[in-house]
Amino acid sequence: MMWRILNRHNGTFVDAEKVGHTSWTYHGQMNDDFQPHGLGAQYIEGKFYRGGYWVNGKLDDSDRLSKEEYDKQMNERLNNL
Repeated sequence: MMWRILNRHNGTFVDAEKVGHTSWTYHGQMNDDFQPHGLGAQYIEGKFYRGGYWVNGKLDDSDRLSKEEYDKQMNERLNNL
């Protein structure tokens, strides 16, 4: 999946949209190849789709987080930058 970075919060936390599908967004950590990697969540048309700990653009079911847990962890991380 190809992503376009819209905003950077620091070196790794980003807001991005999927190339070709601007209603698909990703918020979280990204690797050097512009793939979700680390804590992050994908939204489709503004609705939470899946969040958790990504590995090179993939999210295993065992690494998923609820929206509430994702929001809590992102708030903690971004407030400590």
